[in-house]
Amino acid sequence: LHSYDIGKYAMLLTHNNGLNFGINYHTAIETDASDKGEGYIEDYRSALTVSMQSYYRALTEWSRTYVNAEFSGQVGYNIPAQIIPEVTAPEDESLGMDETGSGSLGYGYEFISPANFELPLAEVKNRILAPDGPSYKSLVLRSIDMLTLLGTEKLVQYAKQGLPIVIQGGIPTTIASAKGLEQAQANIRSILSLKNVRQVSSGPLAPTLALLGVQPRAKVSNPAWLTYWRLDRLSGTDYIFVYNGGDTTNSGTVTFETNNTPFLLDAWTGSEVPVVEYTVTSSKTITIPFTLAAGDNVLVAFKKVGSGDAPANYVTSAPVKNLGYVYTKGDGISIRVPASAGSGKVTLKDSKTVTIPPQKITPSFTLGNWTLTIESWTPGADFFDSNTIGTKTNQTIKIDALKSWHEIPGFRNSSGVGYYSTSFSWKRSDGGGATIVFGKVQNTIRVRINGKQLPPLNLSDAKADISAYLKEGKNLVEATVATTLYNAVAPIYSSLRSSGAPPRAGPGISVASETRVPAGLLDAVVVTPYNLIRI
Repeated sequence: LHSYDIGKYAMLLTHNNGLNFGINYHTAIETDASDKGEGYIEDYRSALTVSMQSYYRALTEWSRTYVNAEFSGQVGYNIPAQIIPEVTAPEDESLGMDETGSGSLGYGYEFISPANFELPLAEVKNRILAPDGPSYKSLVLRSIDMLTLLGTEKLVQYAKQGLPIVIQGGIPTTIASAKGLEQAQANIRSILSLKNVRQVSSGPLAPTLALLGVQPRAKVSNPAWLTYWRLDRLSGTDYIFVYNGGDTTNSGTVTFETNNTPFLLDAWTGSEVPVVEYTVTSSKTITIPFTLAAGDNVLVAFKKVGSGDAPANYVTSAPVKNLGYVYTKGDGISIRVPASAGSGKVTLKDSKTVTIPPQKITPSFTLGNWTLTIESWTPGADFFDSNTIGTKTNQTIKIDALKSWHEIPGFRNSSGVGYYSTSFSWKRSDGGGATIVFGKVQNTIRVRINGKQLPPLNLSDAKADISAYLKEGKNLVEATVATTLYNAVAPIYSSLRSSGAPPRAGPGISVASETRVPAGLLDAVVVTPYNLIRI
């Protein structure tokens, strides 16, 4: 590829190039050239890129042709190669992404390489890069990025065509070649005087992007929320992922740059329902309120739909306590209203106001008097014998308040499966329906009401409408949860051996004999009766 044999310079490659033998060398090996031999290293890396691009291109084509599926993978895992365009969806762990401070205000970002600039969609129109593809509003070049001469020439072209560009932390000082660094840096310096180019120090990018006129397509009111926007061009549907990266449940709004009709997608059940509470803030933006638990997310789809698929007269304001809405084509919009002492009002798009009277029904109640059977998994007598099968033992206890297994006397070192059951009484006067909330689930959960299994529950905020499962009199609630093996392994961890050596935990993972992790149901389980009121 570069017309010389890399063998002569092989020892230069012993550091940070995905070659395991480099671990034996504690100091870098350099040449006496001005670049200390970095050019040879970058030639090696570019050769890797070309070779692996061919490899991943074949894998992606095979996946589409023979499996009829898109291909995702950790491209060039632990190998410094630029091969992002060759797979449908690269996995981010191997991309070396850092937090730019922009995502927390609704900006989404992706990693691209100079190879992307060679794709047919890579053109600038109306200050947008690849308007017929991902539609990037800005390009950020970080000081830690590696230049290519062709890449910087494309940046100059895009900058002159009006694309907003931010140089963060200084002009990069490395290039993926044995030569060309000075020219590549000169190319970058040549665009610094343009009004659509900014050079800034490291730190949050959102203020600079705003000065350049770049606004997020999904603008969040809560700084803990992150978003990602994807357009399905075949259906013309926009999909937006909103994630609460904070540690607490919080409420806020997201303003979306679209005037299509919003729907909520449930990734756990596969259901799709129209959003019935939002405001159209202008001809091109829609604002939707959300409440998200810590680590929870919501998927929103915006579609061009026909009459009846979604309500034409939607809710614009509902300062009344409620448990959400139900929409059907025949009955329109109804609201789930729990017990309340006072009245409230709901405002619709046509400015009509609907008064919600006080609801004299049973208030929320917490389930107690639980029966818990813990199926504890422990190793056999000789856990160095590969033929040994682990031991499962069942113990049944009564508990009123739910707590982690390691806090229950006698179960500090228990891991396995927990079978919970309790019951409550129900009569028609309690309400027209009810919801059940389990809170945040640590690992897994499966729930049955009166022997009938509920749809899959969102582990970050496990709740469901159980109206269809209720009956007069006694109602049985059964929940099955599974845990990790951490608490069972922790007390014996120091005695374990792998190939004669102590086991090695993964990065960021530690196993201490004195620590335990939460296991089982942790939060109070609450049932909330409600009346369904048509609005």
